[in-house]
Parts: sequence; structure tokens; C-alpha cells
Amino acid sequence: MELVNQVICRSFLTQSPTTPAPSEYSLVATLPAGAWNIEVQEDAPTGNFLALRDNSSSFFLNGEGNQEPSKTFIIEGAKFVYTNVGNREMLRARGPLLQSVFLLIHGTTAREEVLVTTTFLTQLRPEYFQWEVGPYTACSVTCGG
Repeated sequence: MELVNQVICRSFLTQSPTTPAPSEYSLVATLPAGAWNIEVQEDAPTGNFLALRDNSSSFFLNGEGNQEPSKTFIIEGAKFVYTNVGNREMLRARGPLLQSVFLLIHGTTAREEVLVTTTFLTQLRPEYFQWEVGPYTACSVTCGG
């Protein structure tokens, strides 16, 4: 746990070694609603590629077995920057995500193991605000009625 901007947060770091089946998507991680400071990167270049989809299986990035060039896009309220340089991919978003997003890896014809590092923060407890009713005071300006 850590304190960020006076909010108690939990930091997540996962390193997911996986060997996806050729031409199939494998789940790497779930980025939960509320996640922010999201960073995802392949630790070494491979022919596999990252993908993002929502709960209804709609792809935001690299869907239908097609790898897209580097780009910036907005999903679930967060602006993502996707870079792919020399088959080494990276995803970054400041967040927060409004809904959960699934991080996947798409396998190539060669069964290559890939190590993906994923980091993000989530708020441990949601902030709670409530009106506080206090005593009435005299008006500072008279009304025009």
C-alpha cells in the first residue's frame, strides 16, 4: 500500500510468462475498474502481440488477429498510448478506467514464450463524501423580491 495524493492505494505488479497457442488469444491480466497509472510491456520482442477487450468481447486494440501500428486511443474513460517498436510493445494509460478491461496476448504461428509486465494502482477504499448540515446564518445579500 502507498499514499498517493492523500489517497491510500494498492500497487499491482504482475509478470506473466505465457506461451499462447498459435492464432489464439490468451488472458494475461484483468485491469479493474478504477485502475490508473497503467503500464504494460513485453519484456523482450516477440512475434506475439498484446490486445485489449471488454467484457462483451469487443476489442479495442489488435482484435481479429490483426496487429495495429502504434497509436493513441480512449477506452473506458482512459487515454491509452500503444507503441510497437521492433516487435516490443508497450501500453500506458493514466486512467482511471471506468470499467474493467482484459489484457490478452495473441499467439503467432511459432510457439514463443512471452513475459509481460503489468503495473497499475487502484484505490483501496473509495472516497466517500457527504453533505454536512450546519446552522443557518444571515444572508450576506438581500434578495430582489
